[in-house]
Amino acid sequence: MKIISLWGKKGGVGRTTLCLALASAFKARGYKVVVYDADPQLGAVSVAESKELDFQVIPKDGGAELNFKPDIVLVDLPANDSISNFSQSNLIVAPVRPSQLDMASLNKAFALGESELEMSILPVFNAWMQNREEHNKFIEDYSDWPKIKNRNVFERLTATGKPLFGKDVDKWAGNKEARAEVNLLVDAILEELEG
Repeated sequence: MKIISLWGKKGGVGRTTLCLALASAFKARGYKVVVYDADPQLGAVSVAESKELDFQVIPKDGGAELNFKPDIVLVDLPANDSISNFSQSNLIVAPVRPSQLDMASLNKAFALGESELEMSILPVFNAWMQNREEHNKFIEDYSDWPKIKNRNVFERLTATGKPLFGKDVDKWAGNKEARAEVNLLVDAILEELEG
């Protein structure tokens, strides 16, 4: 079992949406997946109430039992200062928007995390907008980081509770591109876990 925590120092970077998209992508690849919602807002649990997701979401206070042993546990964490709380994770995925404020908070996390922890931090540009000059500059400067564009399909998926790789969303605008970007991120995660 591999534990992948989605974490960042600031809120509003799309952690929950990305966590659910990753769970759907891992499930589509044949992994047994569970999402553990540790965020006090319980956004993942709220989306899961639609009963359309093809993976299980467990709230931080319990209330749900697993009847299988997962291959992948994705943990949706709240914005938090202390990266050292995640010692059981095999990998931290750090979604960040390509902006000065987000990059400053991520750099602080890197300074803390990589010296204190024996795990990798995989940064990912999340919800970047191609038409914003500031975003494009960061995308150029960090061209090797995984990238997920800001797409309406992600908002639509969380509003309806449907999984990104579900059959009934195949023809939704932007879904094909969103799936490709999330699959590239899954590849990067698996490479980090194996490396």
